Amino acid sequence: MSSVQYSREEIISVSEAGRNLKQLISDLETGEKDRVVITKNGKLKVVFQLIEDYEESQSFLLNELDHYKKTGESYSYEETFS
Repeated sequence: MSSVQYSREEIISVSEAGRNLKQLISDLETGEKDRVVITKNGKLKVVFQLIEDYEESQSFLLNELDHYKKTGESYSYEETFS
Protein backbone atom coordinates (compact mmCIF):
# COMPACT_ATOMS: atom_id res chain seq x y z
CA MET A 1 0.00 0.00 0.00
CA SER A 2 1.24 3.47 -0.89
CA SER A 3 2.10 6.08 1.70
CA VAL A 4 1.49 8.89 -0.81
CA GLN A 5 -1.52 11.01 0.04
CA TYR A 6 -3.70 12.80 -2.51
CA SER A 7 -6.17 15.58 -1.83
CA ARG A 8 -9.69 15.47 -3.23
CA GLU A 9 -8.87 18.51 -5.35
CA GLU A 10 -6.13 16.55 -7.13
CA ILE A 11 -8.31 13.56 -8.06
CA ILE A 12 -10.52 13.47 -11.16
CA SER A 13 -12.05 10.80 -13.35
CA VAL A 14 -10.64 9.84 -16.73
CA SER A 15 -13.77 11.21 -18.43
CA GLU A 16 -13.41 14.56 -16.65
CA ALA A 17 -9.72 14.65 -17.58
CA GLY A 18 -10.62 14.09 -21.22
CA ARG A 19 -13.15 16.90 -21.21
CA ASN A 20 -10.79 19.34 -19.48
CA LEU A 21 -7.35 18.38 -20.78
CA LYS A 22 -6.35 21.88 -21.97
CA GLN A 23 -7.37 23.40 -18.62
CA LEU A 24 -5.49 20.72 -16.68
CA ILE A 25 -2.32 21.45 -18.62
CA SER A 26 -2.80 25.17 -18.05
CA ASP A 27 -3.32 24.61 -14.30
CA LEU A 28 -0.07 22.64 -14.16
CA GLU A 29 1.84 25.24 -16.19
CA THR A 30 0.68 28.13 -14.00
CA GLY A 31 1.36 26.23 -10.78
CA GLU A 32 -2.28 26.21 -9.76
CA LYS A 33 -1.87 22.43 -9.49
CA ASP A 34 1.29 20.38 -8.90
CA ARG A 35 -0.24 17.16 -10.16
CA VAL A 36 -3.55 15.62 -11.18
CA VAL A 37 -4.48 12.08 -10.19
CA ILE A 38 -6.75 10.35 -12.68
CA THR A 39 -9.10 7.54 -11.73
CA LYS A 40 -10.58 4.81 -13.88
CA ASN A 41 -13.58 2.91 -12.56
CA GLY A 42 -13.06 4.61 -9.21
CA LYS A 43 -9.44 3.45 -8.80
CA LEU A 44 -6.32 5.65 -8.86
CA LYS A 45 -4.53 4.96 -12.15
CA VAL A 46 -2.40 7.87 -13.41
CA VAL A 47 -0.52 10.87 -12.06
CA PHE A 48 -0.44 13.72 -14.56
CA GLN A 49 2.34 16.27 -14.06
CA LEU A 50 4.65 18.53 -16.01
CA ILE A 51 7.52 16.74 -17.72
CA GLU A 52 10.02 18.96 -15.91
CA ASP A 53 8.66 17.84 -12.53
CA TYR A 54 8.70 14.19 -13.57
CA GLU A 55 12.28 14.40 -14.84
CA GLU A 56 13.39 16.18 -11.67
CA SER A 57 11.89 13.49 -9.44
CA GLN A 58 13.39 10.69 -11.54
CA SER A 59 16.81 12.33 -11.46
CA PHE A 60 16.58 12.74 -7.69
CA LEU A 61 15.63 9.10 -7.17
CA LEU A 62 18.40 7.86 -9.46
CA ASN A 63 20.96 9.99 -7.62
CA GLU A 64 19.74 8.62 -4.28
CA LEU A 65 19.97 5.06 -5.59
CA ASP A 66 23.47 5.68 -6.94
CA HIS A 67 24.54 7.12 -3.57
CA TYR A 68 23.12 4.09 -1.76
CA LYS A 69 24.88 1.65 -4.09
CA LYS A 70 28.23 3.43 -3.61
CA THR A 71 28.07 4.01 0.14
CA GLY A 72 25.41 1.71 1.56
CA GLU A 73 23.96 4.76 3.31
CA SER A 74 20.31 5.54 3.09
CA TYR A 75 18.34 8.49 4.36
CA SER A 76 15.11 8.62 6.27
CA TYR A 77 12.03 10.07 4.63
CA GLU A 78 12.37 13.17 6.82
CA GLU A 79 16.02 13.69 5.81
CA THR A 80 15.23 13.21 2.15
CA PHE A 81 12.15 15.41 1.88
CA SER A 82 12.63 18.10 4.49
